[in-house]
Amino acid sequence: MPESAYTRYLQLVKKVDQVHQRVLMRFSREIACRPGCSDCCRVPLTIFPIEAHHLRTGFQRLPHSTQKAIAAKIEETLHMRKRKQCALLDEDRCLLHAYRPLLCKTHGLPILLPGKGNRSPSSLAYCHLNFQGIADPSTIPQGLILNLELMNRLLVAINALYLKERGLRPHALRVPIGLSLLEELSGRRYASQGLSHPHVA
Repeated sequence: MPESAYTRYLQLVKKVDQVHQRVLMRFSREIACRPGCSDCCRVPLTIFPIEAHHLRTGFQRLPHSTQKAIAAKIEETLHMRKRKQCALLDEDRCLLHAYRPLLCKTHGLPILLPGKGNRSPSSLAYCHLNFQGIADPSTIPQGLILNLELMNRLLVAINALYLKERGLRPHALRVPIGLSLLEELSGRRYASQGLSHPHVA
């Protein structure tokens, strides 16, 4: 029996987590990322439906009282006039850190970015707070660098399979991270926020 899209997603999550662990083992002193550091979370984030499914899986495992508290925090964030942080950020900590989207898992890692155009070379990127003790970050071993383009290609393919399994339209919209959880708890529809729900054909 073919593997489900969600199984494949979890396998991709595991691979990214393994890169993260290898980086921490090799460069523990050069990585500034710590609980309470939220510089990378100061943007409103949209996610693929497969990632929303993963978030809801973690959300459903929480006590109902905790779900309500998270929903209240998301409501508060979504109603800010100038929303400049993730709806799951609370006192500089992620409310669903173990189930955070793949993009969030790449924060702080050395990342290989594709060049602009066919002739432009790829480039190495990382948080400016990290690797400050390394004279030449380009010497970071290839096995510790996350290929962002490859990860995104795999994620897009897995998401397409997820949509196909559920009979959803192939080009379902990316989902605002907070709204996907509000609907899980209260039955709200994305349309109430002026957005199209990804589960509506």
